Amino acid sequence: MKPVYLILSLFLLGSNLKAQTSDFFQEVKNLLNVSHPDLDLNEKLIAINLWSVNDKNSREHNKAFEKVCSTYAYSKLQGGRKGVVVLLFNKENLDEFSIITMGKDGVKCSLSFKVSDLKNAAQLPSKNIVFNAGGEVVYTNLSSELIFSSFQSLITR
Repeated sequence: MKPVYLILSLFLLGSNLKAQTSDFFQEVKNLLNVSHPDLDLNEKLIAINLWSVNDKNSREHNKAFEKVCSTYAYSKLQGGRKGVVVLLFNKENLDEFSIITMGKDGVKCSLSFKVSDLKNAAQLPSKNIVFNAGGEVVYTNLSSELIFSSFQSLITR
């Protein structure tokens, strides 16, 4: 009887996490539709990184995602036939120092936002996450070393 309860608990936990991720994806799409109404999100992967000025690791993620953005923005990718959009959410709410830091780190292609722009940021289960065009999670918690090669593996011919 105990295995049945365990399986049921795991199923409910997984369903709840999937619903939270789906809500987060929809919130991000709505934010993009308001802030960048000219941006066509149809058939695009959406990559998200949460970062902070004092967190060197998250800044390395920004650089890796920037390389992805500048290379694959309009590429035909599995799960996003029209490329990728990269969103960088800053925990300091894009203060002046954060903007200077992004410039020093070479961020030009990625779109920048404040974490406070998101109501459901606390529900995000990872520091970075990639959604396909349908809102399904493709990658989560990629290390900066694996970001570019992970997107490279999504290239379709």
